[in-house]
Amino acid sequence: MEQEARESLVNEAEYLRNLLASLNSQIDRIARAMEEVTTTLTVLRDRESIVSNDTRMTIGSGIYMKVKVEDMNNLLSPIGSDLFKTDSAENVQKALEANVEDMRTSLTTLEARRKEAETRYETILTVLQKSPQQGS
Repeated sequence: MEQEARESLVNEAEYLRNLLASLNSQIDRIARAMEEVTTTLTVLRDRESIVSNDTRMTIGSGIYMKVKVEDMNNLLSPIGSDLFKTDSAENVQKALEANVEDMRTSLTTLEARRKEAETRYETILTVLQKSPQQGS
């Protein structure tokens, strides 16, 4: 294999290795976000039992305090840059459900890109391993 073609494949392999690391990081972040949103949705779907009973709320470091929730129709929902809006539990739930669908779509797209990149990366590595280096 010509040295120039080999160097081109080595460069592409390095690019793909970095791309795979980036894709894996993005997939991990989205998966963690989905887990958090799913937990929040579970609470919102079971809001009747939360409103009617004493509940424990975390204040951090594994410490909880008892609270009595009387109303879940004035939730504060982030809209960006440390700004929040007051919204009903139903509206927040709908927005979170839409977010989960968007995250699922993103995960599907990222996983497809990762699969393509992995396949190309493995192909390049195989070609590089089978071709002798010049000067050897």
